[in-house]
Amino acid sequence: MAQSHLDENELRSQLIRQLQDSLSMSHEMMTNPKLDPGGRERWAQLHANVARVLNHILKDHQTKELERRLRELEAAGHLPRKIT
Repeated sequence: MAQSHLDENELRSQLIRQLQDSLSMSHEMMTNPKLDPGGRERWAQLHANVARVLNHILKDHQTKELERRLRELEAAGHLPRKIT
C-alpha cells in the first residue's frame, strides 16, 4: 500500500507540473499580440480548461488529505464536535 501511495503522489506531482507548464504556455499564447483574436480566444479557452483540471486535481488531493486526517483523529478518539 505504501508503494501505491508513493506512486500515486509521484504521478500527481508529475501531472501538476505538466499542467503548470501548459498554463504558462497557454497564458503566453493568449496574450500574444501577434496572434489573431480567434487564435488568442482558443488559447484562452484552453487556458481555462487546463486551470479547471488543475483546480480539480488540487481540490481532490486536499479532500483526500482531510479525510485521512479525520480518520486518524477518529481512530485516536479525538472526534471533532458535531455542528448542529
